[in-house]
Amino acid sequence: MYTPEQVSKILLEHTGDIAALWASAKSAHKRIDETDRITASIHELAKNVATMAARVESLTERLDRSVDRIEQGQQSQGKRIGNIEKTVSQIERNEKELMRQAAKIEAIEREPANRWKALVGQVTALVVAAAIGALLAKLM
Repeated sequence: MYTPEQVSKILLEHTGDIAALWASAKSAHKRIDETDRITASIHELAKNVATMAARVESLTERLDRSVDRIEQGQQSQGKRIGNIEKTVSQIERNEKELMRQAAKIEAIEREPANRWKALVGQVTALVVAAAIGALLAKLM
């Protein structure tokens, strides 16, 4: 076995090595602590990313439903616009037909008045002719 002097001598010879090992161990513990903090941060980041992914998926589903509703609305509006255009076209055709019929009705309504005017003109001419004829008969 070793004497206390020998142990002291061995310890003195290895004191630098022991100090270096102690410093290295402290440094390693600091790096391990820093690695633990980084690992915890990475785990927290992973949880946040998972939460964000779930929210993005939910928003994507909502957006898809909204787009579907918008597309259905556009199709419905397209059909309505088509129906409105057909109706407007029919109204325009009806309006032209009404105008044509109104012109015919006006012509038909004027016909009796024109006949009456012609009759009054003929009666007046006959009355004047009869008056002239009576005058001439008296004179002769």
